[in-house]
Amino acid sequence: MDRRNILVNVWERGAGLTKACGTAACATAVAAKNKKLVENKVAIKFKEGILDIVLDEKNNIFMTGPVSEIKSIKIEI
Repeated sequence: MDRRNILVNVWERGAGLTKACGTAACATAVAAKNKKLVENKVAIKFKEGILDIVLDEKNNIFMTGPVSEIKSIKIEI
């Protein structure tokens, strides 16, 4: 979209189109930064929300954003 915003759709094998993905957000931000397409802070926009990614000078990745429960399971041992 621009140097601070990227629109992403994620398709996962076996699941299809997903609402969001933290791993994809981080990977997208790193790839875009390496290609000099974005700044150190970028908003990755998914269908269901936005994840903010910050890349520091030591190549650390910091992700912030909302969390939602997709599925709840109970395991008894």
